[in-house]
Amino acid sequence: MRRTMTILLGALALLATACGGDITEDEFKDQLTEDGLITDEQAQCIVDGLGEAGISLQSVTDEELGSDPLPAEAAAVVTECMFASLGLDSDPVDPATLSEEGVGDPTLDALYAACEGGDGQACDDLFFQSAIGSRYEAFGNTCGNRFEVSPGLCANLDLG
Repeated sequence: MRRTMTILLGALALLATACGGDITEDEFKDQLTEDGLITDEQAQCIVDGLGEAGISLQSVTDEELGSDPLPAEAAAVVTECMFASLGLDSDPVDPATLSEEGVGDPTLDALYAACEGGDGQACDDLFFQSAIGSRYEAFGNTCGNRFEVSPGLCANLDLG
């Protein structure tokens, strides 16, 4: 389920950048809900969350971002709204509750090290290749513990 959510959140983060020009809240919400992947309630949550975080709608438009990824703070708002709408908890994972499954795997250890060093693709690979509920998965999901909540795909972010 978390793997599916991360793919969905990555797509949603890209959708949030689809608007351009001086944008109103209604235009932004219309663009978010246009393809039916995001509900009206989720779009309202995103608009409200961006406002509460002090992020202008204009700042997350294609016109402003160009080829840059959605800022991590905005991606976190999208993540929180999507998790909440599905009745899932977006709170950080308590490492004490995670299994040790896979710990010591040479491939995953190499991805862990690369992720820790700021390689976003390695973080994503670690997340997708590791066991659900493992420490590896949690580390990859948070882009190497750089975020409390998954911001979506780490490869789309500047982890430097």
